[in-house]
Amino acid sequence: MSRRGIALVGILCFLMVVLVVWVDRAAGDGPEPTVNVRVEPGDTLWGLARRYADDSVDIRELIGDIRRINRLEDAVIHPGQTLKIPVRKRD
Repeated sequence: MSRRGIALVGILCFLMVVLVVWVDRAAGDGPEPTVNVRVEPGDTLWGLARRYADDSVDIRELIGDIRRINRLEDAVIHPGQTLKIPVRKRD
């Protein structure tokens, strides 16, 4: 097999691994439970994330998920705004 063929096989294997990991992460264990929260004066994404997660959760990752779910361009939130917050507490 030529170098070009070996490189192509390597690239294809890498892409398959990335695809499997992405699909597994996207599928998860089904729909993640969320709550609708109305933002109050003084609320922050950090505080809201802390309220709906336990100590085993990386808050930075949860904040990223909140931003993605709510299509927020940045971490700025405003009183009166309604956000979907994933609940990540163990029972």
